[in-house]
Amino acid sequence: MRRMWSSGGAAALLIVAGCSQPGDRPATQPSASSVKPADPPPAAESIQLADTDNIFQITFKSDPFPIEAGKPFSLRVDVARRATHSPIGDEAALNVDAAMPEHRHGMNTQPRVTRLGPGQFEVKGMLLHMSGRWEMYFDVVEGAMTRRATHVLELE
Repeated sequence: MRRMWSSGGAAALLIVAGCSQPGDRPATQPSASSVKPADPPPAAESIQLADTDNIFQITFKSDPFPIEAGKPFSLRVDVARRATHSPIGDEAALNVDAAMPEHRHGMNTQPRVTRLGPGQFEVKGMLLHMSGRWEMYFDVVEGAMTRRATHVLELE
């Protein structure tokens, strides 16, 4: 069944569609005051961990943030003694690794840790090659003692 429009219906349609005079702003464009500025990119998130013995505090940031499956990233890591809040000295070292315990494998890359200063490290060569549950391990080594902090993340 075809519907017929009357002249009144056509006029109403033109009014709803918005007839404008020359120089008028089209009804479909928002005014300048209602335009929302673009959202800033997410800030790099600092994550703080303590080792299992609660001796060290490890703070790290990834670059880029957030970490994505299959994309390489680096870490900036700061290690301090929790009791004194002082950075670890040259007598301590940091090792970083990651694994997927449920899959019984680790990364396909070997991270490289570089000391930048007292308690400050850069880790390059990180790559969590697949989605799923990962554990990142931060091992602080002092002499014969190794203390581990673990960060768990789920990648899509």
